[in-house]
Amino acid sequence: MSGAPEIRTIPVSRIRIDRTSGRPVETNSDSLLRIGDQDEITYAFVGPSVQGNVLARVLAARRNDYRFRTPLGFSPLGLFDLRPVQRPDGRWLSADGTVLVRRPAVSKKGAYPIAERTLAIEETSLYPVVLGRHLAPFQAPWKDLRMTPLPWDGTSARLMDARALAARPHHEAYLFENREDISRETQRDDQRLVSAQWFHPTRFGPYQIYPWKVLVRTNTRWAAAVASDAVLPWAPEIGGPARRMTIPGLKASFIAERRRGPRGVGAPIGEDEAHYLAAVLNATPHRILMEATNSSRSYSLTNPPLHLPAYDPGNSLHRDLAAVGRAAAAGQATTAQVDPLFLRLLPP
Repeated sequence: MSGAPEIRTIPVSRIRIDRTSGRPVETNSDSLLRIGDQDEITYAFVGPSVQGNVLARVLAARRNDYRFRTPLGFSPLGLFDLRPVQRPDGRWLSADGTVLVRRPAVSKKGAYPIAERTLAIEETSLYPVVLGRHLAPFQAPWKDLRMTPLPWDGTSARLMDARALAARPHHEAYLFENREDISRETQRDDQRLVSAQWFHPTRFGPYQIYPWKVLVRTNTRWAAAVASDAVLPWAPEIGGPARRMTIPGLKASFIAERRRGPRGVGAPIGEDEAHYLAAVLNATPHRILMEATNSSRSYSLTNPPLHLPAYDPGNSLHRDLAAVGRAAAAGQATTAQVDPLFLRLLPP
């Protein structure tokens, strides 16, 4: 086949892409050039005599100068899914600096049974959580005021020890109330999940508190978005623009640093760099490759089929991608403006 590309519409669930060749597994065609809506993909298949085998170019250029991190391991998850409750007088904060929070019940199969209850907890312990299922391209909304209690003082690269935690008696009491269930998860034998203290969420490191993160959805549908911090609902009550670090939640892996060796913690990314990464990650060929080479239940980011060269502020193309990513986050641009720039990012 040569000349004009053949156009077909194929349900996305039927397509799988070979990670080495970039070819759709179910067809004999060589390349996929454009995409339609989320239910069906419009493929433009072109023969080898036609230039522009986009997916094969991405795979040939595969490069990742950034490290994907997994979200904090708050487990049992239901214990740490809290929603602030506004008081009858319209205020959020009490005189002792605590906030009423509701913990929804959890009764689904395969999960720890958690009863619904309302409790008070120090507002300094509460951090906004963005879940993977809420992510969309360029959008990381904080929904339902979901928050989690984090034993952190807001400054150190380490979590609180038991002595420091005692300064937050409500938070401390809640943790000790559920010590048996929490300890069972945080002290698992799997080395990746072991915590320094039984009440620490797993997988905490300096990268968790870097100010800029790019969250990616790791199942169902590929999406990336920039997240930094969120305005707390009780900001007017503490006399200022109270903002707090956003924590990536379930099924929301993230980039916050440059790659530094196989295990080292890299330098944090900046704001422009974050928007550049969101643009590149949301490029159509990347979405196609991630969705077509993974099970929809879970996307592997161990060796993803992505081209993520390090951001260079002296590179005008990188700056253009950052500008488009920023505009898309504000609802003023779409992936359609990203794709032509992304194609220029690929080696010939």
